[in-house]
Amino acid sequence: MPEISKHGIAIKEGRHLLIDGVPDPVDYGLGNCADAEDRQSIALLTGANSGGKTTMLELLAHCTILLTWGCLYQQSLRKLAE
Repeated sequence: MPEISKHGIAIKEGRHLLIDGVPDPVDYGLGNCADAEDRQSIALLTGANSGGKTTMLELLAHCTILLTWGCLYQQSLRKLAE
């Protein structure tokens, strides 16, 4: 079950709802909820065109909205900031 936290967000095996096929799942963490030892409070998404920046932000939005509505999502969303 997802957990709500004031300190960050962590997603394990996240998949975008609108991408057809079998995309590679994404592990992502930001803040104190991140599994990485170097915990950051800000993320800067950079990269080439068609590099997945917008898709990553949409994935975070899907997770946040569905969890706020009380829906379980297809990947394991571990922690979400309030």
